[in-house]
Amino acid sequence: MRFRLELRKAAVVAAAALVSPGALAAGFDGKSNLVCAATDVVACAERLGCMEDRASTFELPDFMYVDFKGKVVHARSADAKSKVESAFRSLDTSERSLVIQGIEKHQGWTLSVDRGSGRMTTSVSGGPVSYMIFGVCTAI
Repeated sequence: MRFRLELRKAAVVAAAALVSPGALAAGFDGKSNLVCAATDVVACAERLGCMEDRASTFELPDFMYVDFKGKVVHARSADAKSKVESAFRSLDTSERSLVIQGIEKHQGWTLSVDRGSGRMTTSVSGGPVSYMIFGVCTAI
């Protein structure tokens, strides 16, 4: 399981290195709203170790909608049973990344999008379980 995750991350890093700065998508500039889908999640609890599976296994939202004008991320599960809304406190862009950060229910979160590929990594930490959520985003 860990090897498979490391292999996926290495492939994403290698693919991102091939993208030239001129090919970066304008939609990942912090102006166009985004919809992001979670594909894989790693959840870790202190002294219990880590587990990898789908977002629904951990009762986490499958989709995140980033509203830049409203400065809020709306998250929900595919069946719409789980809904969360969280204002973000910071937004930064670099040549390769779009990074959004906030706090929800005493936990810090960071959503990072590769501006070339749309690949997304979201981390949630500060509670009894920490999450790394991997997926992909597209501008809407």
